[in-house]
Amino acid sequence: MPKELLEQMKELRSQGMSYRAIAHKVGCGKDAVRRQLDPAVHEKELRRAARYRLENKAKVRESNTRYCARNKDKIKERDARYGVEHPEMIRAKRARHRALQAKATAGNPRAIARVYDRAANGKRVRCYLCGKLIPKGQRHVDHIMPLAKDGPHTGSNLAIACATCNLRKGSKLPAEVGLLL
Repeated sequence: MPKELLEQMKELRSQGMSYRAIAHKVGCGKDAVRRQLDPAVHEKELRRAARYRLENKAKVRESNTRYCARNKDKIKERDARYGVEHPEMIRAKRARHRALQAKATAGNPRAIARVYDRAANGKRVRCYLCGKLIPKGQRHVDHIMPLAKDGPHTGSNLAIACATCNLRKGSKLPAEVGLLL
């Protein structure tokens, strides 16, 4: 529901109007107004919907499949818009996918996204291995403890390295390559 409409409904309710009168004025159903303005009703509706989804997983899955088949263009457009608005989340999601394929433990997605965002957009970023400033476009996000050696895919195990150091390091520990930390 649009924020402006919700604000209008709250204002009308504070003036003492009934749910029915508000519904008539804003052009929607009385139950929709009640659901938006009464937190207890809203919570009850959410619990009921969650219970329905749990009890009818196959029906919900089938319904979602039909929706996706009918609205491919709409979904594709929404996903593309999200990718433009949140590139760091997309990079982090792809990295998480690669980590899970390597059977690594995945950590907090927001912390991981922050590292990828800093690598892409940070003004002055230094390589954690050699200490040199890295220009944009040559920054790699590296797993300090490599995934190949059962390192976790967490924000604390990620660091930004220059392309040269990261490619030289590969799936070894920094100490094995003789690089600084």
